Amino acid sequence: MSRRPAKGEYIETDTGNKVARKAILVGTQNIMLGGKSVIQPEAMIRGDLVRSQPSSGSLLRPPGRLFKGVYSHMPLRMGDHVFVGERTAVRAASIGSHVHIGHNVVIGEFAIIKDYVKILDNTVVPPTW
Repeated sequence: MSRRPAKGEYIETDTGNKVARKAILVGTQNIMLGGKSVIQPEAMIRGDLVRSQPSSGSLLRPPGRLFKGVYSHMPLRMGDHVFVGERTAVRAASIGSHVHIGHNVVIGEFAIIKDYVKILDNTVVPPTW
């Protein structure tokens, strides 16, 4: 279910990043976004303990579910020392600490990525229903 975002729902940076006003960013001085990344509403990036660095073309959004005609989002939790490669789409419920997600990866809705995981390039992690 796709919809166009309302005007003003996202902040766009000089490098083409789009960050939702309802995204939760903690420790912004340690969050480095590559160009053309999209951080959707209710996605959480924590940079308060260590630097977080999603790469260029990444898409981070919380998992969502359509129930009785209403689409609702659940929070996306991301741990410390997480690398998200270029052209990667993340819709996981949670990503642990010390995780490396390669380039061109798709992580399905509600997937749970535990600590110390490496996901190779061009991998598809199916959704957890």
